[in-house]
Amino acid sequence: MQKLINSFNIKHFKATELLLASNTVPPKDLWLNIIPTLLIADQCRDDLGFAIRITSAYRDKEYNKRTQGSSSKSLHIIFNALDIMPYSGRMDEIKLLHEWFGNFKCCANNNICREVMGVGYYHNRVHLDTRGLHGRKKSEWDYR
Repeated sequence: MQKLINSFNIKHFKATELLLASNTVPPKDLWLNIIPTLLIADQCRDDLGFAIRITSAYRDKEYNKRTQGSSSKSLHIIFNALDIMPYSGRMDEIKLLHEWFGNFKCCANNNICREVMGVGYYHNRVHLDTRGLHGRKKSEWDYR
């Protein structure tokens, strides 16, 4: 998986981070699914200048069922979603993280635009996926 990540010039995230935030190793045929989402998270880390940690990545279906508040349609199941937060947990950085995604236009090097993102805002973290359509309002959110 690290070779794949390196091939997309992702600077700030390693395969080990994804694996630590997953309940099991994602099937190899799903590995490419996380790249667009990881590219956006990588740009976010670059732009904000503070460390971001992945708190959830791949979830198998059984684990996802046991995850409080998750949906059976969760994009974590197909390795397309990340939950992220600042390492510091500081409220000012959490606010900046939420604002960055709220103002995101386009991933400069990869032409991944806001229209393909799903973003969920939570108190101390952000859910990010590249589902192919713009994310819904928090009140309509069902992909966690």
